[in-house]
Amino acid sequence: MQILQIGPWSLTPNMKWPYLYFNGDPRNSMGLSCETPIEGKLILSYGENYESFKYSIEDPEPSKLHFFRLTNLKADTKYYWKLSSSNPNINVEFLDKIHEFRTAPKMTEKKAFKFCVLGDTRTDILGNTLHHHLIKEIIKEKPNFILNVGDMVLGPGISWHWDRFFYEVRGCAQNGIPYMISIGNHEWESYQWLTGFEEKGKTYKYYMEYPEPENYYAFNYGNVAFISIDTNDDEITDVQLEWLERMLKFANMRDYIDFIIVFGHHPLYSENGRSNRIGNSFEDLFIKYNVDMYLAGHIHHYARLKVNGTTYIVSGGGGAELDDQIEITNPHTIKASITFHYCSIEVEGNHLFFKSYSHDGILFDECILEPRKGGST
Repeated sequence: MQILQIGPWSLTPNMKWPYLYFNGDPRNSMGLSCETPIEGKLILSYGENYESFKYSIEDPEPSKLHFFRLTNLKADTKYYWKLSSSNPNINVEFLDKIHEFRTAPKMTEKKAFKFCVLGDTRTDILGNTLHHHLIKEIIKEKPNFILNVGDMVLGPGISWHWDRFFYEVRGCAQNGIPYMISIGNHEWESYQWLTGFEEKGKTYKYYMEYPEPENYYAFNYGNVAFISIDTNDDEITDVQLEWLERMLKFANMRDYIDFIIVFGHHPLYSENGRSNRIGNSFEDLFIKYNVDMYLAGHIHHYARLKVNGTTYIVSGGGGAELDDQIEITNPHTIKASITFHYCSIEVEGNHLFFKSYSHDGILFDECILEPRKGGST
């Protein structure tokens, strides 16, 4: 069992670098969180002018964990922000640094945008991972946001695993890139570690502030509906399925939504068959409501399939140990590969351009999709 991870994050234990995320409508809101080693109040200043910030939010009470929600923002607008503190004892590297982000465009404009996908970004049992390297490569692409399909940490109750994760993604917030996660089994399951028993999903919900109920949520960006589902066994409930159907029905009713993308940790289809973990309920909804793409991980390699009109992506090469081999038995398999990788997806009107890159920058798979809504499977 891996006991300790040593790296730059070890010099400032219990510090979580600033982290951008969507916790409302990406057109007019943005979430930002961080953690400081000692309790205190932080101030988030922001505005459209780099020289002077018009708005500020202060922590209501001294705390180690700081959550800020920026609301009433303008669509498709650049905002500058910085964190500061009047407490001289809170002396962390990320204070008093000015960064920026841009809100989402108006949906009716159908402005082109890009997002990147990766999954299983945790370390292997020895503490090795390529997640940090892949994030650097992704940042070079300047995506509007990132989707992680789960398994960011090896053990949910081990503090330094989270220290490392937030250290590795620090460049995202610094470059204005929100990072959205679908909870994996390594964040959800209970583990008995040297540090004690971890309640299911407790640490994930402690650090994340996604739309309620957090372990599954939805948001729209441009002309695409994004729906994160919780594929862990205990959470595949009738309540979640009813919620998912409402989200899918809503997306199908909106003329400005062209694509529907669902993402979760466990795959429904992979190159060696179909998973029974998720069951027929999810797939029935995918078919009924014209889901264009389902993004997943859990299996530590890459695969692309197309079944009943939906493109299924397995993107589990984000840093954890890779699988030893691939056995292709599913006739719907289009591409499968054992490689560390990420996916880059650009949406331009009625076209979705999908590309997959290995960790050494090689384009090894690509396809173009058109919307299923209003069409046939």
